Amino acid sequence: MIRKFIVALTIIGFLIGLGIFLYPHISSWMINNEVRDAIEEFKTNSSLAYSKQKDALYQAMMAYNETLYLSGQSEISDAWTFKQEEFKFNDYDYKNNAVATITIPKMELKMPIYLGATKENMNRGIVNLGNTSLPIGGKNTNCVLAGHRGYRGAAFFRNIEDLQIGDEIIIDNYWEQLKYNVYEIKVIYPTESEQVLIQEGKDMLTLITCHPYRNNYQRYVVYCRRSNEFDDSIMIPNKDNSIISSKRDIAVEQNLPYIMLAVLGIGIIVVYLYKRRAK
Repeated sequence: MIRKFIVALTIIGFLIGLGIFLYPHISSWMINNEVRDAIEEFKTNSSLAYSKQKDALYQAMMAYNETLYLSGQSEISDAWTFKQEEFKFNDYDYKNNAVATITIPKMELKMPIYLGATKENMNRGIVNLGNTSLPIGGKNTNCVLAGHRGYRGAAFFRNIEDLQIGDEIIIDNYWEQLKYNVYEIKVIYPTESEQVLIQEGKDMLTLITCHPYRNNYQRYVVYCRRSNEFDDSIMIPNKDNSIISSKRDIAVEQNLPYIMLAVLGIGIIVVYLYKRRAK
């Protein structure tokens, strides 16, 4: 009786462990498929776009960015409040509400960019934070892009700490490709929205995500400048030794399912050997 109970318990444990092991992989596969579909749809739509000079959407985005700069961005807030006002993309003749894509070679990441940090948008891609510049570049702009520090097994901005000064970030919008380079990295608190405001005369891109990993009481911020503005003189080395690295926690979490599976495998072998000896 005890032997049967141990066998049944082992089988149940194995199935639970297998489920824990497979869930992030299956979930990640599903999200990545949705991301690929969104990017392909964006590419199709961008091939149909008018020239910048004739496109009403582009002109409206330019006007929006200019108004933001002149207004001082008084309504800006943290992405994870999910309360930002956003540019009304659907008022224009574009079916897909992904306004651009972001490619980060260092992180092997390519994702669609959606307007407005709603829960729905943040669960399916990277978002253009409300009350920050739209991703078309230009003087006196700072496009702030927020993303989860990993979501249901998919990477999103999970490996943002891999980025170093000088690394390239690529934005593709409907009309052109924009290239930026990382020039500063810091950690701020959610209430410090002034840290991501437009900076006079600069063409900027800022990436932001939760920090530390799984604790989320701070924000990890990566500042980038347009590649044609970038040189060694503007790079700001990271001298903040108080930044808590999340790389170890991420590695442990990613390897934990394999460790659990190995432990369960060892348990099954032990039970099998026990049964053989009992015979």
